[in-house]
Amino acid sequence: MARFGLTLSNRGVNLGLTTSDEILDMAERADAAGVFEHVWVGDQIMAKPRMESITLMAGIAARTRHVKIGPACMASFPSRHPVLLAYQWASLDILSNGRTIMGACMGVPESQNLARIEQFNMGISNRERGPALKRASRFFASCGLRKAWTTKAGSTPSKRRSCSPSRCRAHRRFGSLAIPV
Repeated sequence: MARFGLTLSNRGVNLGLTTSDEILDMAERADAAGVFEHVWVGDQIMAKPRMESITLMAGIAARTRHVKIGPACMASFPSRHPVLLAYQWASLDILSNGRTIMGACMGVPESQNLARIEQFNMGISNRERGPALKRASRFFASCGLRKAWTTKAGSTPSKRRSCSPSRCRAHRRFGSLAIPV
């Protein structure tokens, strides 16, 4: 049987082509139709501005019951602090009752001028994005969503920032213990 996913245009809100209510209604209709297995949103903080992905996915989680929810490609993943991202993702996973799927990528190609805009605004160069993605995804998968909430101290493998001891223990339960990264 074929599986289908629907990508919602969260850039459309910034461009005036749609509204946030229309995006949430579309997610709700996709969920009710029973045809779609996944609902995806875009993610890019500076290069291609759009509604922030985690916030939008929380809205989608509140309005749907069956579809899995995730970023088509979380291009901001290397730019985000790993502990904060893990905390946000754990909250999203709880709101969605375990229906989250993480898809991460490096983001904007260095050849594009947009890469320089992101570097200026986010403080991470294209050269740093690959190693940052690798470090953050290791933290996120191996200890971010499990260890950070269940131990008294944790640290992030980040050259730019660190966290210890962890105060993220508020999220002790997860909708999904499987963390596909």
